[in-house]
Amino acid sequence: MLAGPSTALAANRNVTIAGSQFSPGRTITIAGDTVRWENRDFTPHNVTHDLFSSGSLSRLETFEHDFHAAGVFDYHCTIHFGMRGSVEVYDVYLAPPPGSILFGKAVVLRGLARQASEVIVQRVADGSTIGTATAGSEGSFAVSLAGSGPSFQVRAVEGAYVSRAVKILIRPKLTITARRVGSRHLVTVTATPRQAGAKVAIERSTGLG
Repeated sequence: MLAGPSTALAANRNVTIAGSQFSPGRTITIAGDTVRWENRDFTPHNVTHDLFSSGSLSRLETFEHDFHAAGVFDYHCTIHFGMRGSVEVYDVYLAPPPGSILFGKAVVLRGLARQASEVIVQRVADGSTIGTATAGSEGSFAVSLAGSGPSFQVRAVEGAYVSRAVKILIRPKLTITARRVGSRHLVTVTATPRQAGAKVAIERSTGLG
């Protein structure tokens, strides 16, 4: 039996209305989840989209909407110009790492899926498995990834659902050695993994003391 969008598998995502702003302005959630807005301003606001509308919300009043299908839903407050937010709904979501990964170091990839579902994170190129995880009570999961080899793309798979590909940028580890040869210094830079044809800039640093 398949669980419907109103079952306990859905998670709640909360948006606060304060200071005439939606916080967070960007909400990422999973199909079947419920997003809840609460107005904490003394000024009335509303949450308006072509498919849903809260009507006027006084202080501490709330509005909820169930998102059943993937898509991007940009909404706004019709009372106050410039008050905007968005809800991004995915079947399964894998967040990109905050930046490049130093070769040999590990990074934790995080994402969202249906609660209690098993998620496989795999390389896009060959489908090999990097790690598996079970989505928690709020749908979140995490998989550790080692920064090895050249840059590559990964994706999360949960049943029949596949996330967008995320690029993993590997930053090479540089080792610098120097030795004196006569009146000169010979400096050698080694990159792991090898970066054939890459340019290397070496700056001379003069210590103070």
